[in-house]
Amino acid sequence: MPLLPLALLALAPSFAADKPAVTFKGRPIDVKAYIEGFPYKNFNFSLETGRLFFVKKGDKETLLETSFELGKTVDLEKGKPLTDVDYAKRNLWGAVASKATGKLYTMGDEDNTEITNIYEYVPGGAFKKLTEQKYIYSLQMSPDGKKIAYSARSGPQEFTPGSIGYVDLETGKPVTLWEDSKALRTNWASIAWSPDGSKIVTSVVCDEDRTHKTLLLLSAAGGPGKTLLDCSVKRSVYPTTQWIDDGNFVFMTDETGNSVAHRFELTTGKSTPLTDPKWNLDDAVVLEGKAVRLVALERKPITNVLHVIDPSNGRILSSREYPASLAFMEGDRSALLISLNSTVVPYEIHSAALDGDELKLAKIVDYGDELEKKIVHCSAEKVSYETFDKFSAPGETQTLHAFLYSPLRPAKGDDARLLVLAFYGGVNTYSAKIHMLCNAGYYVLSPAPRGSWDWGREFHDKMQGDLGGGEILDVVLGAQAYAKQLGIPAKHVGAFGGSHGGYATLRALTLTDEVDGYKPAFRFGFGLSDYGISDLVRYVKTSNIPGWVTDMTSEDPAKNPAKWLDRSPQTHACRASGPLLLTHGSNDKRVSVEESRRMFAALKACGRTQDVYYELPEQGHGYKGTGPLVKYYQTMFGFLETLK
Repeated sequence: MPLLPLALLALAPSFAADKPAVTFKGRPIDVKAYIEGFPYKNFNFSLETGRLFFVKKGDKETLLETSFELGKTVDLEKGKPLTDVDYAKRNLWGAVASKATGKLYTMGDEDNTEITNIYEYVPGGAFKKLTEQKYIYSLQMSPDGKKIAYSARSGPQEFTPGSIGYVDLETGKPVTLWEDSKALRTNWASIAWSPDGSKIVTSVVCDEDRTHKTLLLLSAAGGPGKTLLDCSVKRSVYPTTQWIDDGNFVFMTDETGNSVAHRFELTTGKSTPLTDPKWNLDDAVVLEGKAVRLVALERKPITNVLHVIDPSNGRILSSREYPASLAFMEGDRSALLISLNSTVVPYEIHSAALDGDELKLAKIVDYGDELEKKIVHCSAEKVSYETFDKFSAPGETQTLHAFLYSPLRPAKGDDARLLVLAFYGGVNTYSAKIHMLCNAGYYVLSPAPRGSWDWGREFHDKMQGDLGGGEILDVVLGAQAYAKQLGIPAKHVGAFGGSHGGYATLRALTLTDEVDGYKPAFRFGFGLSDYGISDLVRYVKTSNIPGWVTDMTSEDPAKNPAKWLDRSPQTHACRASGPLLLTHGSNDKRVSVEESRRMFAALKACGRTQDVYYELPEQGHGYKGTGPLVKYYQTMFGFLETLK
């Protein structure tokens, strides 16, 4: 049972369930505009069938279908409901249509617990489960539309025995192609079919060490499989979803630092790099127009670049830079769907196709100007600040990159506040939460501390063996620098974040006097932790993805409990430097709800009275549904309004 279910509802400012808005210090915040103003999400395009599957948000989240044409605006209001299933209470991680059967197939769970499987949609609204797995990592439709390949594990924990197989869509039966072992384990990875449908390539983990991966080639007819890369090399690796031809495919690996796209030739086993190792390569896909080309996405702090490359020799044929963050969504050999957003552009979807050797984009989905006026309340600028140890981020000089969000109507005097994103920051993307905070008059700093993902492997690996150390000091130094610049006292500066960011928030507020030989002089005044980790040793025993932490600790924390309990916020709960709001979903399997329950109990045992715990029933790792989201933001702003 939760310690304090729905504990803070009485603290919320003026609010009514039928009018989801918050008034914060006299400022109206239209929460509903952020949640439902653009009421659609989870876009799954089936390029071969011209069908689009997506979810409509609300108190109940509904799966819809409509048709689309590349290059033309999609009328999402024409989406037709497919089922009465409420996707606020379950996860949808993929939806694909088969050109062979004409049917829809989904990947997800039934209760937000991340026990994921493949389901066949039955006209009338039901779903037929086609697999019996504990966790399916990924799926991919075969070129003829008759099979769905998948990578899975059989147990709730990472590195339990797994397999790679496919569902025969004509019979509805799963077929196992390969069973893993401790030497080679299934894990998160894309799956790529050869154009003739005879082969599958994916990546697997070597010796249950997620920092060492290899490519695995399988015959669709079955057999032992063949590893294509040396397991002794430290790397992340995954194939692009489209092959160049039946004898050549493209994969990405970061074994030399930044991720680089390579062409692999099956006949020779030769691997040839195709992209510049200086790029922070985010993704790549094979497209075919007049010729087969590789489209590569290079990520920079403020801009992204799309490159069109000749995959036979790596020559760049064209490039175009965008002042936004892009992400590849769906693609086949003829076209690609790309999402786009930035600090001040909420969301767009573009279709992309080759015109000669140029990639042409056409916007097919956006929020519209009127809604953007309601939900954009910040300006944002790229800033830099000094590190505690003179460490430099790529492109910086003894500094780290960040975005500073300034409210269009900042609070004045003693009401001025600064919130610092504790992890997953520094990216040129839109955040509804950040813009709500700007709406309330808050400044927000979004830094990219060491260990962040978008800066290459060397930058990411700076956190290995030091989780809760240098990356937390990076956040503290950012808070100190911009509190001084903005003239905001430390007691009015808070940290916030979810998951790893929730851990970082708790850690930042409970820091010991000395960390990594450095004595931080700044102390946060308050914190907002969503589904954060409070005990690293306990987390590894209860999470369905414990390898996420052991990658950063470089060991099982249970083997060195003195160090990792010292880096655990619960150990130092009584040192918390200000009031804390903790929130958690009761069905979270990535970070167990016990992490927040026990942290709150530890805080209470210290005699503290201003901390608040709010548990969201039936919610998982992240919150969905208008009702739960409204209550969450009501709780957050209610907590913030109690702070002095």
